[in-house]
Amino acid sequence: MDDFVAQGTEGEFAGIKCQWHDMVEHHRKGDRLLGTACLARTDAIANGAVLAAFFSELAELFDIAKNTDTGPIPFPVIGNPMALAAKRELMAIKVAPNPDLYHASAGMEVVTVLTETQAQGDYKLPDGYHRQGFSSAGTL
Repeated sequence: MDDFVAQGTEGEFAGIKCQWHDMVEHHRKGDRLLGTACLARTDAIANGAVLAAFFSELAELFDIAKNTDTGPIPFPVIGNPMALAAKRELMAIKVAPNPDLYHASAGMEVVTVLTETQAQGDYKLPDGYHRQGFSSAGTL
């Protein structure tokens, strides 16, 4: 996926207002519509900036895995709309794939948003492990 093109219409999912966009892939012979996404500003979502950073890092992991020589790994991501949106400080609240290209199960929709405080110890790394960002990890 290469671009989001605004449709000029609004949507709302899980109480979050968003703007509908076409998800477009550019080719020499013309653009291809991959589907639609309703995008919300990250500041409209509780912890939206943190979630956007998570999706960006997850996209980096997908790219690393995709480029390894372990064979094809199917990821349920249409051109990675979450990563492209996160780079623009947006988040996809609903993604509807083009039914001529993808199965409907490739779509997603945020149905609820909860904010809960978790104890820091719940996320402790096991002894002997250390935190490392994907961009500095190199290839697998």
